[in-house]
Amino acid sequence: MFVHTGKMVEGDEFTAVEVFPMNEIQQHGQAKYNKDVCYQWFCSSEAGNDMSFEPFPSQRSCSCKVRLEDIGRCLRCDCIVNEVFGRSSQPAYAKTAPILPGETGRMYEANVDDVGYRLVALYTPFREDGVEGESVSTSTEPITVGNMTFYYAILILVF
Repeated sequence: MFVHTGKMVEGDEFTAVEVFPMNEIQQHGQAKYNKDVCYQWFCSSEAGNDMSFEPFPSQRSCSCKVRLEDIGRCLRCDCIVNEVFGRSSQPAYAKTAPILPGETGRMYEANVDDVGYRLVALYTPFREDGVEGESVSTSTEPITVGNMTFYYAILILVF
């Protein structure tokens, strides 16, 4: 059997997990004769459609980072077990429900202790293949009592 772990939200990571047999004899056979496990991740071809899937060519491990463009789509991971004798299992798969948006903008409400300080937001993008991009930051002018709400709105728009 095959399941996935993780939240169904953008920015989270899903991990495909094999559910091992409970029988001791089956566990022994699996440990002795299974050579490796191959994974392939797929994304539904359009939002709301969980019948037609396209592969993520670079996603061949047991984990997959959910991207912004995956929102509303379903993900699926196929798993094939290869034995030491050269045989392969039929693909087992786990499929998610449609992906939900992750945090759409953390909100920070400035308070009196923030007066005179700047608020700084740091964002690090990740490419589709998981490679980390260059971090980007933005900051406010020093906070004053009269403009706390103004900067609160700017931080929401920046993200």
